[in-house]
Amino acid sequence: MNRRELLTAAAALAVVTPGAQAGDKSFVKYSREAYQAAVASGKPLLLDFYTEW
Repeated sequence: MNRRELLTAAAALAVVTPGAQAGDKSFVKYSREAYQAAVASGKPLLLDFYTEW
């Protein structure tokens, strides 16, 4: 795959998947129940966390 094909494929993927980019971006405080419900929904999810060591 050359550079032009790679860039074309990346652009096509960005156009084909606008739903994945426009998803619900709300933050929910973690709880085991909320996590299990999110996993059961089958939708993509992101766990964002940090710690101070």
